Amino acid sequence: MTDAQVTQSLLVDEYYVKISSDEFDFNVVRDYLKKEGWKEIKHQRMGGLYVFERDGKIKRIINTQVKTIFIDGKLNL
Repeated sequence: MTDAQVTQSLLVDEYYVKISSDEFDFNVVRDYLKKEGWKEIKHQRMGGLYVFERDGKIKRIINTQVKTIFIDGKLNL
């Protein structure tokens, strides 16, 4: 990760990502989740839907063309 920053909200399951103009936003999120122990389940990927697993829990992440990422079906601004 370069100077990108990922911050998790204290009150809800939302993440905020600050990236440089030359970074792909989802790569920053993917790297962060892997660092936190989440394993990407690549065979369950469908288009912009990415699935991660940790300790039996599943986290579904949707990446869109408009720089919006959904986590577990909830809009992540």
